Amino acid sequence: MTNTLKHLALLVRMESSGLKLGLTGKFPEDALDQTCERVETFQLQARLRTGNDNVQIQKELVRTPEFAMLYRALCDHAANDEAITNMLQSAAACGEQLTQYPKEWVLAAAVTDLPPSLRFYYMKYYLPFIKYEEEGEAIIDNINAFPATEREELSALTDAQKNMMRQPFLGPYLFNWNNNAREALELLEHDITVYMLHPDNAEEMVFEAEDIIKHDGMFGITQPDWDAVKGHIPPRDVEQRFLNSPTDSMAIYQLRRDAPVELRFASLGSLAAPPDPANYEAIYTREVYPDDDTGRILENFYYIFNDERPGDFVGHSLSVSDIVALKQDGKVSYHYCDSMGFQELPAFQKPENYLKAAEMSMEDDYGMIDGIINNGPKQPTVADLEAQVKTGMSISLMDLAEAAHREKKKSVLEQLKSQPAQERPHKTAPKKSAEKEL
Repeated sequence: MTNTLKHLALLVRMESSGLKLGLTGKFPEDALDQTCERVETFQLQARLRTGNDNVQIQKELVRTPEFAMLYRALCDHAANDEAITNMLQSAAACGEQLTQYPKEWVLAAAVTDLPPSLRFYYMKYYLPFIKYEEEGEAIIDNINAFPATEREELSALTDAQKNMMRQPFLGPYLFNWNNNAREALELLEHDITVYMLHPDNAEEMVFEAEDIIKHDGMFGITQPDWDAVKGHIPPRDVEQRFLNSPTDSMAIYQLRRDAPVELRFASLGSLAAPPDPANYEAIYTREVYPDDDTGRILENFYYIFNDERPGDFVGHSLSVSDIVALKQDGKVSYHYCDSMGFQELPAFQKPENYLKAAEMSMEDDYGMIDGIINNGPKQPTVADLEAQVKTGMSISLMDLAEAAHREKKKSVLEQLKSQPAQERPHKTAPKKSAEKEL
């Protein structure tokens, strides 16, 4: 009877304190009774009773006696229960408690202008670097600019990268870690001033693409530049650059982030249907040196993009499920990187590019790539115009200047093609692995 009365008295006290009665099945009665006492001491009853979803908070009040004082301070600091709950959950995921951190840090993080799920990580990883108010504002702006799909990578940044986030001039392009160099090249192509960022908080202006390729770090642009151009920069279309290239070229296609997970690193034979172009994006293109052996070209690229990856290549190492496109003599072919070797995909070509590829293989004038093969007259050459003059016909000086310019460009390309191919190691590619590069 005594135990029953004691239990009933505890339930009455818990209800008065705003604690949920369901806690009795999870914690000892003595711990719950002491929690009621702390709730009454710090006058938390009204807040606990009006909270819509504060189960995590109530559990922390029972588990961690010191949390009652911190929770009172958070309430006084106008922090809402959603933010506090998110911070408690994030701390638990790291094997930590909020009470381990300085109270001032917790209060600042709980009400900062960030998504609630990011506030603990802001406190844990970035607050230690803040020395001035302006730096704190910059970090908050920069974290908010981080793509939502990549926010889980915030905790993986190095101390130097976290330290760089204090810089107020950085735009969102800094935080697209998978495409940082690629986006820097895109901005440079649009004549936007790009900076190379160094761990000591110094920045250095980029003058040419080679600077970006050689820089082993991050890039940024000034906030005013970003505000001025962010709505006017079209996506960098690697595929069109590949198809429009006047020389033999290659392109690497990798699965998009939203592609079905079962497609990743899957052998061709295990697929339920042929690879769908809609699941892929072209991430890299470059010139191909002449070689009649397509198999050797592909195996060399497998070696290069695993063991000697170019500095401007920002995808993962060439792996099973990737696709290599080759354009040789104007004809485009697609090759699936299989568990053993490459398999050609005759039906992979995207419909909108089919006519373009056919036209490029047959059109006698690259200036007329418009969807109609060999449409209209050929543009006159210098020799044609000179012949017209000799017959007494008049010509346009503008036509002569344009013809001379076209032939000058053509001669440069012919010189490049006529140069002996650079020797590349024709090593046998290592056995392809289906393991994703980390």
